Amino acid sequence: MDQAVTRKRGDAWTATVDHAGASGRTVTPKTELTDAKRGSVPQLVVGAYAVR
Repeated sequence: MDQAVTRKRGDAWTATVDHAGASGRTVTPKTELTDAKRGSVPQLVVGAYAVR
């Protein structure tokens, strides 16, 4: 499992993922967001996109 590099730019967050060696495979990102009061929301998007 690879981890994305995250970066905050202004009010938005971006994530960069290295897909080296993943040609022909699908990507299923898993995220978890946590607020200042420690509430969290997990998200899993199965087969979100394919790597060419």
